[in-house]
Amino acid sequence: MASLVDIANFALGEVAENTITTLEDNTEHARASKRYLYQTIREVLHSGKWKCARQSAVLSQESPAPTFGWDYSYPLPADFIRIVSFNDTDPDTVHRDLFEIRATSLQTDESLAKIVYIRDLVFGDGDVGVMPPLMVKAVYLALASKLAWALQQNRKLKITLEELAIGALKRAKAADAQEEFRPLVNSSNTSSWVNARTSSTNG
Repeated sequence: MASLVDIANFALGEVAENTITTLEDNTEHARASKRYLYQTIREVLHSGKWKCARQSAVLSQESPAPTFGWDYSYPLPADFIRIVSFNDTDPDTVHRDLFEIRATSLQTDESLAKIVYIRDLVFGDGDVGVMPPLMVKAVYLALASKLAWALQQNRKLKITLEELAIGALKRAKAADAQEEFRPLVNSSNTSSWVNARTSSTNG
């Protein structure tokens, strides 16, 4: 799996620059890579509901409660990036207000707050090694687009790499979506042939 240095070097390769040994190298390549790398990873993390970065948590109520608007407030985990589900519900499929994120807290009328969230893979010691290859590609192309300007002031290359990064991100999300499996509907309950046979047998 790719490390932070690997990702930086993939990006530097895209802009035909020298690679680095560590992000702490005393070179402009290392300094520019480190300057944009963490933010770029967080941007990609925030753009999807990546399975490799999902984490579950039961939040604890904080005091005092919100002054108005919501009944309860819950501090979010320190490595929180974005919500995937709240109390076993996908917020994107619900046509009512379930909660609101305010700064580092989640506010809601629910007395229980179970969340699945996208965690920050570069928080603390980091864990970018869990990212699958297509996600890594989306990150390093996005990083390369920033380095194209930071190191070379090459606007044309920057735009080209941005377009490649968008395409890579779409492919990574499509692959990620294919890795979620749900129970199949019992075909005997939905087959028109079986239903017809059952109907005729029953008179």
